[in-house]
Amino acid sequence: KSPVSVEGTQPGAAHEDITHIGHIVPMRERYSALVNVLLMAPDERALVFVRTRQTTTELAQRLVSDGFRAAALSGELSQDERTRTLEAFRSGAIRVLVCTDVAARGLDIPAVDWIIQYDPTDDPREYIHRVGRTARAGGRGKALLFLLPSELGFLRYLKQAKVPLNEYEFPLSKITN
Repeated sequence: KSPVSVEGTQPGAAHEDITHIGHIVPMRERYSALVNVLLMAPDERALVFVRTRQTTTELAQRLVSDGFRAAALSGELSQDERTRTLEAFRSGAIRVLVCTDVAARGLDIPAVDWIIQYDPTDDPREYIHRVGRTARAGGRGKALLFLLPSELGFLRYLKQAKVPLNEYEFPLSKITN
């Protein structure tokens, strides 16, 4: 008797408040690139996505040893550890949270400035899911994607999803497939 119309967001519209940045970074230079980004934004909070639980721990420990306020969030944490880690990130005690996709499911953390895809996902839908953790409640955010030269085919999927990735940020003319 009282029909309701529900309409989804038009393709690409969900990305308007997110600046998508991409860099081609050889594997041996990826950590240095991450450190440089974090140093350029010393007061901003970042979620750094990696593929494995082991990488969350290793990368977070390396960042801590280099002076960053960082922690790992993975499926290996107990619920109490997870709660404490998330609270430390929300409060700003931790500025960088290194996580896997599984561990980050359902996170609702306001004011995440950066989503950094240290290890890019193989699934473009997962890319969209990851970057959706920034630019919440009318805010703005930045999504940084590190790609290996061999991963440039992923850009095709982002274009299909109407992600406004500025191609000029990728030196595509210098790399041929």
